[in-house]
Amino acid sequence: MCEINKKYSEGLVFETDENKTFVKVKSIGTCLDECIIIPPTYNNLPVTIIGEKSFKKCNFITSIELPSSIKVIEEDAFFKCTNLQSINMPDSVEEIKECAFLNCKNLQNISFGKGLNKICKWAFMGSGLESLSIPSNIKTLESRAFAYCENLKHIDLSNGVINLGAGLFIKCNKVEEITLPKTLTIINDEIFAYCENLKKVTVLGNIEVVGKYAFAYCKNLSELVLDHSFKEVHETSFKGCINLKCIEEA
Repeated sequence: MCEINKKYSEGLVFETDENKTFVKVKSIGTCLDECIIIPPTYNNLPVTIIGEKSFKKCNFITSIELPSSIKVIEEDAFFKCTNLQSINMPDSVEEIKECAFLNCKNLQNISFGKGLNKICKWAFMGSGLESLSIPSNIKTLESRAFAYCENLKHIDLSNGVINLGAGLFIKCNKVEEITLPKTLTIINDEIFAYCENLKKVTVLGNIEVVGKYAFAYCKNLSELVLDHSFKEVHETSFKGCINLKCIEEA
């Protein structure tokens, strides 16, 4: 993280909304700081948005400090910031939009705040995350939000998560075990497809549908533990799961 008592970053470009009620960070501008510190206010107005593409491909950035005024991180905000290693996520953040941290290869860990309720599609796809804890306040993880995270090994999904999008964890090859929470009723298409080292899946909820290719080609999947029987399973849901010999009901 940034040095203690370091000043707010200078040279950033800000944009005020038409009604002059809030400000968003529009671009990196002339700032060359490796550690970006966003101020909570600009011209006496709260800074509430990290704007679309504002730091896109700024490969010199290693750390981001967000103030507790930020509510939204917009599309492509930190797209391909390949040297970004750390960012705080204050409780004020409500939504992380599409591709916000796509291909941030050195971003290994992140803690989500209490105000976040949705992570949009492709938000962290291809990032360097090694572990992931989704708190109960996050209700929706959209399609492929964490797909192709090749270093992701530990996933903790809290009760409260309602919607896990299609292809959410596709090809996260280091994941070995996953527990799906009681609040989940649909296992979407391709959600864990091609997770080649996935060995055990525990399903706590009453699942209505298991989608197409949901666990396809998880060749090491050998144990499936259910609290309730699946009501509908697509014929391709477990395609290529050559080691899945039994389904165990708890």
